[in-house]
Amino acid sequence: MRQVTKKSARSKGVPVGRSDAVYVGLAPRVRQSGERRRDGPLLKAGRGRLRATLVEASWVRVGRDPVAKATYRRLVHNTGCPNKAIVGVARHLAIRLWRLLTGAQPDAPAA
Repeated sequence: MRQVTKKSARSKGVPVGRSDAVYVGLAPRVRQSGERRRDGPLLKAGRGRLRATLVEASWVRVGRDPVAKATYRRLVHNTGCPNKAIVGVARHLAIRLWRLLTGAQPDAPAA
């Protein structure tokens, strides 16, 4: 959490949404040409320790929060892979934490 707080103090002007997921390394690589779009593996451009902490926190959250559990189950059903699903939950958690730290509404739609 210290890593998130330190960085958020320096970069308050960064828009909420994909950019913070990219910073953490929880956004997929996107290849797009016209109408065709392919999502690839994660962009591991961010801090590995922060990414791992968010994934671990997501496992705890899925065990305790019914909304997170429903999101996890939906993602497992859609992707067929529990590891991909938990990374999706971690991405949601990262966006929510970023919004809390920057003073934005935690449950507002991403920009």
